[in-house]
Amino acid sequence: MNIKKNIAVTILTTSFLISGISNPIGYNVSAFRPIEVNASSIKTSDNNKYLLNIQNSYSTKTSKDKYEIVKSSGASKDKKNTKDAKDTKDVKDTKALTAIKENTEKKNDSKENKNSKDSKETNETKDTTDNKINKDISYSDKGDEFENGKKIEIGDIKVVNLKGTWREMGRQYGYLMKKELEDLDTFLDLIIEANEGNASTARAIVDQQIAQTPYRINQFFEGASETSGFTVDELQIINAVERIGGLPKCSVAMAWDKYAKSDLVIGRNYDWSESFALLKDDIAVTVYHPADGALATATVGYVGEIYAVNGLNEKGIFLELNNGKPSANIKSPDPRITGTTMLFECLFESDELSDMDLFFNTTNCSSSYIINVADENKGQSFEWCPVGVKHGESTLPNGLLVSTNYYVNKDWLFNTPSDKNSWSGITRRNNLIELCENNKGKIDAEKMMEIINKTVEEGGAKNDLTVYQLVVVPKTKILWLQITGGSEWTKIDVDSFFKS
Repeated sequence: MNIKKNIAVTILTTSFLISGISNPIGYNVSAFRPIEVNASSIKTSDNNKYLLNIQNSYSTKTSKDKYEIVKSSGASKDKKNTKDAKDTKDVKDTKALTAIKENTEKKNDSKENKNSKDSKETNETKDTTDNKINKDISYSDKGDEFENGKKIEIGDIKVVNLKGTWREMGRQYGYLMKKELEDLDTFLDLIIEANEGNASTARAIVDQQIAQTPYRINQFFEGASETSGFTVDELQIINAVERIGGLPKCSVAMAWDKYAKSDLVIGRNYDWSESFALLKDDIAVTVYHPADGALATATVGYVGEIYAVNGLNEKGIFLELNNGKPSANIKSPDPRITGTTMLFECLFESDELSDMDLFFNTTNCSSSYIINVADENKGQSFEWCPVGVKHGESTLPNGLLVSTNYYVNKDWLFNTPSDKNSWSGITRRNNLIELCENNKGKIDAEKMMEIINKTVEEGGAKNDLTVYQLVVVPKTKILWLQITGGSEWTKIDVDSFFKS
């Protein structure tokens, strides 16, 4: 299927209570020494031309056959499949890109001409100021509607507003986001095809995810299957794209008090494996309006992801997820609902920042993360892994929080991280700290855009793996989104969607 230029913002309404997920556990942390992650230092270059080339390399063939391979692989729970599930984390992006390049010859002339025109128009509209806000989006803009759902599309940015029960919101999402879901379908086809022999691994991951999916989200997929043309199983495969496709490498900076010009502001670089550059046009901001009275919540992520790696709710509570495996490369010894799903739940139920402490003190996770949270007054960092949780923000002066991909709390007994095993995480963090110190008292949304847009070579954190960037002001509930190789900074009035 041909790739369309699609970024989505989705809004849904629902409650999301999960009982029985609790209790800090008494494992001996020293027994869980991390396995060093092989990761080379990140370097940044002008890769826009490369991204434009691979963007057009998707095959027009359907991925249904590949789904059949994944389905037929089964999900036996023997030791082999357990090993397969572990090995999937090391998906070879280079193989995926090779397969993609081989498909380049299949693109037709009309698509080449269209992309050439799109590229020309983008260059013509680009302002000399890197941080130009080239468009605004609010709920009052015109859009497509289905039942109680609405999708607003401006350029390559889409905002989808969903209302009702989980099944009703799923129906709205499936109908309004059908083409974008097809894009993810094609991407997964290429990823699985490029990694022959890993179909059973992917199947094991999906089956594990299905077993851990709460009832309400299953209802969402049931609804989406009624209108999207995809089965529930296929939607679950799409929902697992990040687990099948690699590991994230991200960074965040938060400034308030003496560091901020006025309101607390957050800057976030979302970095992923190289092949995920193909999905730069399929990113969604999803806002949930729960019919049962839970808090309206917006998430930002790939289309088809029904969980939270970035989120902001109607009370101005924000959270974002960074990979913490360079410090604690361990997994839960027991089956647990995935951390991203639990973060999703947390946003629906947290009306003040103190609720975050309660959540992390109560909830064990399935893997190792760094979760950075904020309200309009301050930011906090939770180093969250299967053996416990610790705060990480106290290592910096009040008013500043900077996090990449390693734990900074010295009480952990894990191995000391390095640039080599944290995707240059130490350098990226130090660069952001220095930039924030140099701009102390001046940091607002525009200045934060400038800070997180600086490359590693320029003394910043942006790199070749940066897929998209966010700037968020929790007080006003406004976020700005920029897509690498795509949309420039776009202002999205999330509050207008919350109030719709």
